[in-house]
Amino acid sequence: MVQSTPTKLPLDRWRALAGMNPLQFWGVAIAGLEGPNANTDSAWFQHSWQHLDAISREELAQVIAKAEQDIENLLKSRLLPSWEADEWHQTVRPTRPELYNLNNRNVRGQAQTVDGEWGNFITGGIQQQTLVEAGAAIVYTNTMLPATYNNLATVVVTVDAGQDPQFLHVYYPGQNGDQAYEIRPITASVVGTTATITFRREMAVVLDQLTNYVQADWRPVEGTDDANFLTEVDVYLVTNNPATQVTMLWNPPSCSSCGGGGCTACAYTAQTGCLQVIGDPRQSILGYTPAEWDADTEAFTALALAGGRQPDIVRLWYLAGIRDMSSPTPYITMPDQFAQWVAILAAARLDREPPDRNALRYWMQWSVDLAYQSGGEQISRFNMPGGPKSLLNNPLGTRRGEVYVWNAMVNMGHGQAVPIGHGVRMR
Repeated sequence: MVQSTPTKLPLDRWRALAGMNPLQFWGVAIAGLEGPNANTDSAWFQHSWQHLDAISREELAQVIAKAEQDIENLLKSRLLPSWEADEWHQTVRPTRPELYNLNNRNVRGQAQTVDGEWGNFITGGIQQQTLVEAGAAIVYTNTMLPATYNNLATVVVTVDAGQDPQFLHVYYPGQNGDQAYEIRPITASVVGTTATITFRREMAVVLDQLTNYVQADWRPVEGTDDANFLTEVDVYLVTNNPATQVTMLWNPPSCSSCGGGGCTACAYTAQTGCLQVIGDPRQSILGYTPAEWDADTEAFTALALAGGRQPDIVRLWYLAGIRDMSSPTPYITMPDQFAQWVAILAAARLDREPPDRNALRYWMQWSVDLAYQSGGEQISRFNMPGGPKSLLNNPLGTRRGEVYVWNAMVNMGHGQAVPIGHGVRMR
């Protein structure tokens, strides 16, 4: 699969929630197979210009990304653990402006804090990609009818003993682990030092078949022709690197106070440090402490303040987002409730009808604009607290899917506009 717009909800999961045939959605056909996937007019394509006035997978990815962004902005939390990079904050100063905090501690003796922009803090750090194996071979096998179509792709690689399989990611070969070329969702397991990864064959169509300028080739690819599918993939380990968490900055003194030398104009004094969540992780209230990462001990060593007082600015790097800890893969699988919200909101916002019947039915169900004057009959289908108009006046929009998601968010927050304060925690 290829998508230039990254999304937290995999396209294939949206496809499943919409009830679509996977062959249709990924543009794969099987010769002689009767059924909806045999209809070229019902297949989805990579780009909208490859099929007259049809929704494409790239266009769908853009709509899903916008739906995720809108929901996250209201929840103040990412829908899936994500790395936040280089987030700048001014530190909290003493009430009297002429005073400085000289030890970076509050009245309780604890580290000074700053509010992270996103709730559900997990840990400080940055994303780290480590190549496990380049050009890992794919073996295709058949697990369901028709017997002529090898529907399952399997990749086997060697990993360290005890490796958590949810941190294994698969990409098109030769793309340097670019997120636009990630194949997902996958199923991975580790036994000893052997990792076995499986995914749908139709998500591994070769790039030449996805994007080209030859109009005669704009058709579903033949599923029984092995030349249409990848023979190998690159496997990476995607984990958190804790070495980079916070950089503390001190504003430089004026050049006059330097006496004409000994300082660089307009240059901060900088120092690294570590982060610690204070209280409820949902709130992402973060304490920051000057420290240096020791790669040998894999721990931070405390340091004195480089600026001799509390810093003026802090820059944060951290991992935060909603996790369903009852799931075997909480870091890569969006909880069902939020996945359904994203799928419904995206379907409501598609600007024209999808090419296949199931997705068309899904789109028609959620895209009806309830603010349309002749839409009284549709509005009456909703049991809206406070009357229909109270829910139509919401920040997501007036289409049925937008109203449905907003109503679900309000109910989840017990009547509050933003559910459960600063973020959401799965219980």
